Amino acid sequence: MSFTLDPARTAVLVIGLQNDNVADDGASGGTAALVHAREVGVVANAARIADAARQTGVPVIHVHFVVDPETGGAGTNIPLFEAITTHRTVERDTYGAAPVTGAEPVTGDLRVERSRMSAFHDTALDTILRCAGKTHLVLTGVHTNHAVGTTARDAADLGYTPLVVSDATASTTADAHAADLLYGFADIAPVIETNAVLAALDQGDLKEEAR
Repeated sequence: MSFTLDPARTAVLVIGLQNDNVADDGASGGTAALVHAREVGVVANAARIADAARQTGVPVIHVHFVVDPETGGAGTNIPLFEAITTHRTVERDTYGAAPVTGAEPVTGDLRVERSRMSAFHDTALDTILRCAGKTHLVLTGVHTNHAVGTTARDAADLGYTPLVVSDATASTTADAHAADLLYGFADIAPVIETNAVLAALDQGDLKEEAR
């Protein structure tokens, strides 16, 4: 299955590349999630895609999970949110919520804050994309079994074509990532590699076979 990647209709999402998620001295330091992110090279590959996007006029949108402790944190209705609230991770104006070194927004990038798994839930992302005429979303960041996966599904439901970059995304474990790529995105989001995205941004045409 081949795809055309038109820079005029494409946006790049950089999801969750924050210190508490992917920095050695963040809340995830020493966890399987951080080990996997390092093995994949998620920060470096996402940065390569973002740089190429900027050079071709494709908007780069950073989606950061930010918690306001004064309003009850992330909640406690599911284990993921309970952990965020209990351990006080990604709280506003803290090191943990800040973008990780190597994936910082630059002048011209956009930033969207979220407080739920999906980048679309209770954010301005859909409005931003529609006003810019974007239809294809290149998804990078963490985690494929949480924010990336939920965002891909919501994007599809909203009429966008999401594309998940296998080596510019990571999950909580290598096994979880492999399962997400093989099964989780089946019939929802084509899975492509960083080099294919770079070539597509350079040529305006993506012909890499989806996996």
